[in-house]
Amino acid sequence: MSTWDSKRQRVKGNSTQARTINLHLDEVKSEIVQCFRDMKSESKIATQQLVKARYLGEDKKDHSLKDIFNYHNEKMGVKLAPKTLYHYKASQKYILIRYQMSIKKMIYFFKIWTINLFWD
Repeated sequence: MSTWDSKRQRVKGNSTQARTINLHLDEVKSEIVQCFRDMKSESKIATQQLVKARYLGEDKKDHSLKDIFNYHNEKMGVKLAPKTLYHYKASQKYILIRYQMSIKKMIYFFKIWTINLFWD
């Protein structure tokens, strides 16, 4: 392409089309740099592929059980009868409580196990 400046990585010229393309290139570069900074602030490894995935919106977000329940309630809340949604929320509450209790038990047994490792 004769209008491409490979040294500056921009379109040559001052036409409206050249300015529009260069402005778009600047915006894309700025968004990619922001993706890189966001990943660094989240203490994530920022490789070229991971930054590209973040820019394209292909990186995964970890969801908790509570996030999944909230998503379900938002999407299905308008489709379900109020009593059904009420029962779902009650069940979700008990599931979360049970889940938290089992996590606490696992942590407790892990601590006991590590103490026993050192004293045996």
